[in-house]
Order: sequence, then C-alpha cells, then structure tokens
Amino acid sequence: DKYGELKDRFNEPLSYQEWADRLDAYYVLNADKITIMPGAKDFLDRADQNGLALGAVTNAQRSEGAASLARMGREGDLFAFMVAVEDVPRPKPAPDSYLLGTEKLGINPKDIVVIEDSPVGVAAAKAAGMTCIQIQHDPSLINDNADLIVPRLDDPRVAAFLEFKPEPGNTPRRPGQ
Repeated sequence: DKYGELKDRFNEPLSYQEWADRLDAYYVLNADKITIMPGAKDFLDRADQNGLALGAVTNAQRSEGAASLARMGREGDLFAFMVAVEDVPRPKPAPDSYLLGTEKLGINPKDIVVIEDSPVGVAAAKAAGMTCIQIQHDPSLINDNADLIVPRLDDPRVAAFLEFKPEPGNTPRRPGQ
C-alpha cells in the first residue's frame, strides 16, 4: 500500500484523496518530464497500420492519463478512449477497468490483447479474461501470469506475438530477387 508507506514516511495527516490530488497535480505540472516507453510510438503506429483498435486503461487519474497521452504526440490520438481510475468502482488488480474498456470497444475480452507494465495491471487483464503482454525489465515487477513477458515494447517477440505484418522495407526477399 503505497499510500500507507508515504503517509508514514512524511508523517502528514492527509486523506487518501488529498494525497491522490497532490500527486495528480505534481504529475500534471511535470508532464514535460514524462519518459515515453522505448518503442511505444513505433508500436502504436504499427498497431494502427495492422488495424488494431486501441484504448488506454490506467490506474491513474484522468488528468494524469491525459498528460501521458498528450506526451505521445500524434500517436496519443490513436487511442479511441481512456478508462481512468475514477471511472470504475474498483481499481486494478480488479478487472473492472478492463471490462469497461471491452464495453467501449465492443470486443469480447478473449479477443483483446493487453499491453501492461505493472503486476497489478497483468492481474486485472487476466481476471478480465484477456491475453496480456507484460513489458517489464525489472524482475521484481514481473507477473508470471502474463502470456508474454519482454523487457521492451520494441522487442521483436511482441510484433510476432501480435502477428503484425512486416514493416514496409523490411519484407524478407526470396532468393533470386
């Protein structure tokens, strides 16, 4: 429980909501410092080129999620919707946010592949009946229930798992051509 840890560490009598509001304000004020996951923009472009529907599901507040998507630039516009923590009664690891996402997409959960970095996100996706790829380089944050675990989003196993068409210019040539 991060809230409990921080409350003890700073010895400040803040409610959970006051703490969340302060964190949210800090995040939004420092949005220009958000680091985009390596390979994320290229992945989103390829997902779009391959006809995948995209939605963002976050355990963050809506303003934090919007700041992250804005940081993506043009690729952030590829998301059809965002489900934020305030949209559901229970946050991840409960499946509520992903199930709301399936309603918004109109797709059966078993036909959805989730890209996650957090262990609670993997738990939520799996509880919702979805396939999940975890992007995580820190062994202590790996959830072994993920269907594929890779250290980076640009790992070629992700594109292979999703059966992406080869990128233009990277199509293998047959001998003699």
